[in-house]
Amino acid sequence: MEKNKCANCETDNFVTSKYCSNCGYELPKLQFEDAPQNIPVKSKRKLTNSQMIGIIVGMAVAAIVSTGVQKWLFPKPTIDKVLVELASKLNKEMCPMMLDMDTRADNAMALPNKTFLYNYTLVNFENGMIDTTEIKKIIEPNIINGIKTNPNMEYFRDNKVTMRYYYKDKNGNYLFSIIVTPEQYK
Repeated sequence: MEKNKCANCETDNFVTSKYCSNCGYELPKLQFEDAPQNIPVKSKRKLTNSQMIGIIVGMAVAAIVSTGVQKWLFPKPTIDKVLVELASKLNKEMCPMMLDMDTRADNAMALPNKTFLYNYTLVNFENGMIDTTEIKKIIEPNIINGIKTNPNMEYFRDNKVTMRYYYKDKNGNYLFSIIVTPEQYK
């Protein structure tokens, strides 16, 4: 350890002392040289072509795996599942509902193979009181036109859903049904 020698009495003092421990004389201030700190400096290293290719391939594989995992864990719902959800929502929020003074919408159902069913009751009629063939001729073109033009039917049109309309009388007896295929409402 370095010592600070007193200029008056030549006593060795600690370098940190301000005054001589023997005579009290003010000691000269020593200048300390800062020891160079050996801090390793990282040199910038260039990547080789094979390392760059490895990084790019690794990133591509990671992206593909990430996409695959997302599709596996969070698959897009199938059309049939969406139709089930739509039918459930319709039944919960709107059915049964009177559409006019004779027609009640009872419920909706999603059927297999992209088919959506509406069940209706003609509340003022019994089987045998009306000509179902004539009523069907009147109703069917209106239904097809509604599917073609109603903005609320866009999802059904875009996904080529077959629409079925099932009518029964006030006693629950079958009257007639109308089936509209995607070819009919293109």
